[in-house]
Amino acid sequence: MTPSRAPVSLVSLFLVFFRVGLFSFGGGLSGWIYREVVTLRGWMSDDDFFSGLALSQILPGDGRIAGFQPSARLTPAWTVTSDGT
Repeated sequence: MTPSRAPVSLVSLFLVFFRVGLFSFGGGLSGWIYREVVTLRGWMSDDDFFSGLALSQILPGDGRIAGFQPSARLTPAWTVTSDGT
């Protein structure tokens, strides 16, 4: 279990994912999201990120990371969609 972290503001979360979505196309999003969320901001641990990434890779669908769910601390709510949203 990971220790509790300070809440992440929705504005910060929006700005990070807006920038990733605005300036990216093709593959490699998981590396960019890892750098932003784990390395630069420390919102998640390595274990949390890679557990969610592994789950998104084994579930059916296009295998992208579609979103996060803010809570008392930032916890991944990994979803995999088949329609690209």
